[in-house]
Amino acid sequence: MVSGQQKKLELEYITEHKSSYDSFIYEIRRLEIFENETAVVSGVGLIYSHAENAPYQIRYHSSNVLIKRDSRWQAINSHVSGVVRTEE
Repeated sequence: MVSGQQKKLELEYITEHKSSYDSFIYEIRRLEIFENETAVVSGVGLIYSHAENAPYQIRYHSSNVLIKRDSRWQAINSHVSGVVRTEE
C-alpha cells in the first residue's frame, strides 16, 4: 500500500512534469466486467512525440484491474510491459 507521503510526492511529480507528447492512442483489446464489480482492461498504448526535431513512437502493453466503489471505478492494480521506442 502506498503511504500518504509517497502518494503526495508522486502527485507533485506528475504536476511538475507535464507530458509533452504530440498524440496518444490507447487500443483496448480486452474489457471484462465481472458480477462482483471488478473489471479487467488491457490493451496497447501508442505515444507519438519528438525530441530535437526527430520524431519517435513508443508502444507498450498494459493491463489494469478496477473495482467499483460508491458508483465510481477505481484502479487497484496496473501493469505496463513491452515498452519499445522506435525512431521514425
